[in-house]
This record gives sequence, structure tokens and C-alpha cells, in this order.
Amino acid sequence: MNGNNTFSNCIFKTDSTHIINVNGTITKSQFIGNSNKLGGIGLDAVTGTITNSTIVNHRIGLQTSALTINNSNLINNSQYAIKNTGATNVNANSNYWGAGNTTTAAIREKIWDYFKDMNLGRVSYTNFLTTPNTDAPISPPQNFRKSVAANGVNYSWNANPETDIKGYKLYYGAFDGFTFANVIDLGNVTSYNLATASINDTVLVTAYDLQADGKDDMLQGRYGEYRDWE
Repeated sequence: MNGNNTFSNCIFKTDSTHIINVNGTITKSQFIGNSNKLGGIGLDAVTGTITNSTIVNHRIGLQTSALTINNSNLINNSQYAIKNTGATNVNANSNYWGAGNTTTAAIREKIWDYFKDMNLGRVSYTNFLTTPNTDAPISPPQNFRKSVAANGVNYSWNANPETDIKGYKLYYGAFDGFTFANVIDLGNVTSYNLATASINDTVLVTAYDLQADGKDDMLQGRYGEYRDWE
């Protein structure tokens, strides 16, 4: 996808190399990569303005030659959160850079810019956040794990970093590509034993926040998903 566009309350999820090429305005949107592979680029050649958005589970969160990104969450982007590819400076102030990236030294390692290639512009990251911006869409649960148990399958995941997390849901059973036959509201726990499951079953774990009310929560960014595709 490319062009001069405006995106608000959108969800982009991919299992391929990159999601979107765009010049425009993005707000309150999610860009979710495949956390099993962490091989792609979330937003490639993106320019314009991004606010209150979540970019998660990519190798490179975004590549840009001219961009302002503020009040957004850059989570679990394994190599770089931002890669500047041009000579123009990038304004990346007031963002959350992921667990463990709450110092200037740690954030610097998540950026490719002038300090790694003097032909490039700089990426500024002042006033960085030490917890996620809860006005941005909630992130998917991270580090999903499964193991065979004497009774079914044990599933577990890391607790979400958002301060307004309320709980998690597990979806399982017959899956038609869009919906599952069954769902369990687990409450605020990070593990569950599903007695009816086998290790190769496809399941979905979602996190939801305090403002989730069951109405358009996905579009409002009130829950984030982790799907076990393997």
C-alpha cells in the first residue's frame, strides 16, 4: 500500500516482509508483525506524521527518510525500532521504545541514523516514555509459549507492559480463518491449561484494557492479539 493517505484506528498485520509504504498521517493505529519470525519491516519508506500508534513484532519497526513520530509505542522490534534512510532529521520524541529500552544508551541501540552512518540525518528521542502510552492501541501479548501437559496443553505469555491492562482471552477450537468456536475470559493471568487442546492446535491469545467494553474494541485499540500459527 502506498500514497498520500490518512489512517486512523486501523489495524495492519502481516506475516510477510513489510506492511505499508505511506506518505501521510497515521493516528491510533496498529502495525503488527509476525513475532514467530521477526523478519520484516513494519512501515517501509514511510513519511509524514505518526501519533498514538503501536508498532510491534518486526525486525525493523519503520524505515523513513522524513518523519515525525510521537506518543507512540515501539515494542519488540528486534533489530531497530527506527532506521533513518535519508539526510533529514527524524523527530521521534515522546515515544515508548519497549521493555528494557528506558535509558538513552538502550534507545540509541534501537536506532540507525547519523551515529551509525554520517551521511544520514539524526533521530531525536527526547522525553522518551518509560511505560507505554495508553492512548495508543494495546500491544499483543509477548513471548507466547506452549508445552504438553498430562492434561492438555499449558499456554503462557509475558504480562503486558501497559499500565491499564485488565486481562486476557483465549480463543480456541474450530477456526474458519476469522473466528474461533470458543473463547475463555481468563482475567488478569499469564498462563492457562487447556485440557481439551493438543500441541498442534491453533489458538489466539488477546490482551484487553480497562476501557474495553465488547463494542468495537479491536478498532478502538482496546485489545491486542497473539496468534499461534505453528
